[in-house]
Amino acid sequence: MLSNSATPFIQDLYRGYDVKIIPAQLAINSVASKRVPIEEVLVRKYAAK
Repeated sequence: MLSNSATPFIQDLYRGYDVKIIPAQLAINSVASKRVPIEEVLVRKYAAK
């Protein structure tokens, strides 16, 4: 299992795998109110149960 940014390139790169797009919150900005949610992909080589 891996995670990465949900860019078109990444989604195309892993299109043959079980890919799920999930919301994520990055703590990069020092001002908490400016931390916006982003989309991230979870990529699995196996099917979810």
